[in-house]
Amino acid sequence: MKRGKWKKYLIIAGIAIVVIIIAIVGIRKIMNNNTKESSINKKINNELDYLGTTTLSMINSLNNLNLEDVVKVRQTSTNSGDNSQNNANSSSGDEGKNNSKTSDSQQQEDSSSNSKTDETSSTGTDTKNTKSFSLDDNSILLRDNTNVDWSALESEAENLFTAWSTIILDLNSLSISNEDILAYNSNLDSLLKALKDNDKANSAISLANLYSLNSKYINESSKNDESKKLAYIKSNVIFAYSLVTAEKWEQVNQLLDQAEKGLLDVINTSGNTEERKQTKINKSYVMLKELIKTSNEKNAEIFYLKYINLIKELNNI
Repeated sequence: MKRGKWKKYLIIAGIAIVVIIIAIVGIRKIMNNNTKESSINKKINNELDYLGTTTLSMINSLNNLNLEDVVKVRQTSTNSGDNSQNNANSSSGDEGKNNSKTSDSQQQEDSSSNSKTDETSSTGTDTKNTKSFSLDDNSILLRDNTNVDWSALESEAENLFTAWSTIILDLNSLSISNEDILAYNSNLDSLLKALKDNDKANSAISLANLYSLNSKYINESSKNDESKKLAYIKSNVIFAYSLVTAEKWEQVNQLLDQAEKGLLDVINTSGNTEERKQTKINKSYVMLKELIKTSNEKNAEIFYLKYINLIKELNNI
């Protein structure tokens, strides 16, 4: 009798062990799948960020607009030992005066040119490392928006084309229609042709289409509703900007109206948003209204200025 009970207990224990093993294997499999899915999603997000950033940079370059001021840093090193022969021809009194004048002159030069000078001394030899900072084309209104660097844009388009051939494989894992994926291929082809023909208007439209498609992909891949809405808003603003060259102001206004509705939706649904972020959203809305006003006035140069500042602010949200 006892032997029968022990046998029964062993069978129950064996079944329990098997169940536990199956459960552990199942949990590990689920965890591995989640990790794999998370890794794929992260990769896709990075790829979509690359597509959006690149197309935005390219379309802005058509009018020599940049989201960031370009700062050039130039460093030169000067060894005072190279001037020792010239100093030897001067009297000790003149040398004292020259050193004093040189010091005063250096201070004035540093103050006027915003340069930073580092001095090091070793075995009687002074080495000066001077870093000069300067801004290129800081004023948007003074930029020549007709002088387009077509070669640079063609190079960027080729890089985009190469990257897309890999990205398309990852997008197939999402619920994105083949029609939307093929549309990207078609617009890439149109872009390459327009750039080769130095066709500014059609280049802008092709890039705006690419950015719009990228927003669709974000809508399918992102789980953040606010990110989806902001992508849609930026897409409309960028598309409006792309039509300014062709002076299609009626369509520009329609697209900006859509962007305004989208931004109002973000404002109305951002009740729990932190104050700093809410301020950026409100500021973006004011800037968008100013852009709409300029669009109604059909002033392209002022439009470019307000557009690039609005895009900067939307990117900071």
